[in-house]
Formats: sequence, structure tokens, C-alpha cells
Amino acid sequence: MLRIAVCDDENVICSQVERYLNDSAEKFGIGIETDVFYSGEKFLDSLKSESYDIIFLDLVLKEISGQEVSRIIREEMHNEAIQIIYISGITEHAYELFEYDPILFLKKPLTNMEIEKAFLKIIKKFNLTLDTYTIRMNGISTQIRIKDIVYLESEKRKVKIVTVNNETFYFYGTIKESYDFFKKCDFLMIHNSYLINPLHIRQAKYEYVIMAGNVKLSIAQSKRTEIKNAFMKIL
Repeated sequence: MLRIAVCDDENVICSQVERYLNDSAEKFGIGIETDVFYSGEKFLDSLKSESYDIIFLDLVLKEISGQEVSRIIREEMHNEAIQIIYISGITEHAYELFEYDPILFLKKPLTNMEIEKAFLKIIKKFNLTLDTYTIRMNGISTQIRIKDIVYLESEKRKVKIVTVNNETFYFYGTIKESYDFFKKCDFLMIHNSYLINPLHIRQAKYEYVIMAGNVKLSIAQSKRTEIKNAFMKIL
């Protein structure tokens, strides 16, 4: 369970970040607990008795700035554990903020995709185990065990997931977007249309692979050397 704080003096931004975080947590099967603070002072006061793994911190707060909050966290509280992610519409002099060791800087206005990418960075930072992948289609959420996925295939505006049980699932998106997540699980993009789980390779050739279920998938010519080198490491 990750404990996450969101500190911004705009209610709309806090609600947005919290909603996007919950979406990412559900999608990646990671438990989170989120607390919202509308001022730096309230967050710092809470930090005296509570602990958080991550804070999404606005730089421009009404009374005490996000930069000052960072300074107090690192220099006065000597807290090096909490991971800081800055959120701001201002990017000037952002380099000065790296004195307080943030892991990311997100520029407003924020999007669900940006928060999702931040969440993936959090997963990597904390070495979290990814067991399931959640998809949504027609208002229905489905969790799929990552180790059961054989491959993903692009079909127009949708992505198809095929599992070892020969189940097929669809969701709206692209293979490239999916790769941002699945590369953390050692999946290989062998083609602009295919993303494969190396656990389920039954036969590997220079031009193609045979996957579980006797499915033959082509390897793009531009990726053959890269994929061959990857095969030598994992097979």
C-alpha cells in the first residue's frame, strides 16, 4: 500500500490528481491511500505524525511555497524518504528545485496520461511487483494476470489481449501506449502491431516467433537484430 499526499490550493487540481491516481492504481493493481492538503502548512503539520511515500506538490501555494515546503522536508525534518513530484504551470528556474531531489516535474494542465506515466515511475522507484493489468471496456473493468498474457495486438483503435487460456480481451488504446507499462514486465515489442510476453515463446526465428497456442507473429525487419539480442538474454 502506497501512501500518497496531494498538496495544491486548488480544489479542482487536487480532485483531478486524486482521480487520475485512483485510475492508475486500479489499472496496475497497486493499492494506494491518498490524502489531500490545500496548503503547505497543513501538509507539514500532518507530516509530524504521518508518513507518506510520495507527495504531488504544487509549487505556487498561497502562503508557503512548494519550494519552501521541500526545503523544510529535507533540511529541517531530515526526511529523505518521501518522494517529491512537483506540479506547476511555471517551469522557469525549475532546475533550482532539484536541490531537494524530486523524482519528477509535471507541468499543468495535467492529463490522465501524465499521471499514469508518473505512476509507472513510482512503481519502478519502489520496486513494486506488477501482478495484474486492469482494462476497461464498455464501462466494465477486468483484471488480467500479467503472467497469463501471451501477446497484445493492435486492431485499429483497440488493443487485443490474448491469454494462455485462449481468452481474448479488448480495450481502447495503442500498442505504443501499452508498451510504456509492459516494458516494466519485460514484454518485447516485435512489431508496431505486436507486444509479446517472452514467457510464452515456443519457438523463435529471425523473422517470426511461435507463441503459446501455436500463434505465429512476424518480427518487423527494423527490429530483428534488437529482438535477436533480447532473445539471447532471456531464452
